[in-house]
Amino acid sequence: MSPKEDQVMEMEVLQSIYESDDNFKVMSDTRIQYKFGADTSKSFVMEIEWPPDYPEISPKINMDVFYNSHITDNVRQEIRNKVLEVAKENEGMAVSFTLIDYVSTNFEELTAHWDLRPSAEEVTKLEDRRKDEPMTKAAKRRMWDRNEGTGKERGWDWVDILKHLAQT
Repeated sequence: MSPKEDQVMEMEVLQSIYESDDNFKVMSDTRIQYKFGADTSKSFVMEIEWPPDYPEISPKINMDVFYNSHITDNVRQEIRNKVLEVAKENEGMAVSFTLIDYVSTNFEELTAHWDLRPSAEEVTKLEDRRKDEPMTKAAKRRMWDRNEGTGKERGWDWVDILKHLAQT
């Protein structure tokens, strides 16, 4: 069979296996995505793309999808390298199911020692906490004195001397 026929057949097999699995998505005729650890904080998406000569050559593994932005680049590269290693061992065969199964069975091992990037929500929560600290009486008094009780900064009505001299 030609590589294209093998790809069509493998896609049909994968769709029949994962038809009720919400973690499996078909992006195109040659690209699929699978989400691992859906209910955990260490979840990630692996994208498998088949080159034109697949299954004679290994598929491309992509971990640089938006969903994985909480994972550091080193961890993504480490997972990708381990999956590519399995793909190289099975070169010449349809390996998409094998790769998904490998990551599913070794999920704990692959995610055991990774560090997460702080999410944007966590960063803003920390900043908000710093902003909401109550002011002391002395700090309030200093703020009142600076604004002269009117809310306008000191010197708001001062004349710009250079501008004034330039006009004369």
